[in-house]
Amino acid sequence: MKQIKTFDEMQSLFDKLSSCDAWSLHLLKIRFSKTKGAIYNAKQIVLKPSGKLTDIIEGIGNNYVSGDYCFKNTYERIDKYEGINVSNVISYISVNDSILASDYISLKEAISNSDSESTEKQIKYNGYVICGIIDDEPIKLFSLRNPITSYKNKHRFFLEESSYKEIKGDVLQIKEYIDAFIYDGYVYMMDIDAEKLFNLERTYKLKCDSDLKEIANFDIVSDFDLFSNIAMSGHNPRSFMKFNKNSLLYSQVSRHDL
Repeated sequence: MKQIKTFDEMQSLFDKLSSCDAWSLHLLKIRFSKTKGAIYNAKQIVLKPSGKLTDIIEGIGNNYVSGDYCFKNTYERIDKYEGINVSNVISYISVNDSILASDYISLKEAISNSDSESTEKQIKYNGYVICGIIDDEPIKLFSLRNPITSYKNKHRFFLEESSYKEIKGDVLQIKEYIDAFIYDGYVYMMDIDAEKLFNLERTYKLKCDSDLKEIANFDIVSDFDLFSNIAMSGHNPRSFMKFNKNSLLYSQVSRHDL
């Protein structure tokens, strides 16, 4: 696995998107369970006319190489993910990292088993993924927004020749920008919506709970119950992404040496 470290490397990758001619598009349904983690369902779909998906891919590549979302103009740096996505920063994390490894396996299996024959219309998808291969490595481009708008009970019309025709049913929208992508063993998060791909909140709380037990053993907090309640509330569990037990050990040893 090789992590992308510079915008030049990232732009080089996106410049190659148009070289792949075997793209596939999958709608995603993502649910989070307190006991099972992330649950994924995928449905492969085909766009018409033929070649339209290739046009979209070319648009995505152009956008990030030299267009409205050009990496060098839109983002300040590429940083390791530490529990929060900072504005104008692309965050990366290994697919083998403990906070998302099991969810990633489930996601990968769902896409591999994507059901193209299903006619189920009741599923409310909340994203999609476009899959291809660049330099012999799979690449997955994600949008984590609801791609389908229903016009069943709305009066909307589109221009057809000289008259307006009513839009009925569901309309799929595929955009020329993304929220995240996975390539060569790393997840790259382009914005805060990227966190919707994995059940990170659940993982933060599990890690925070485990770290609090470690902290309790050091007996360094006067009111541990209050500290624990605050640590587990709101977005605070994210802060424990940077928790390092060895630092506490060093601090305790140094204190005793004094």
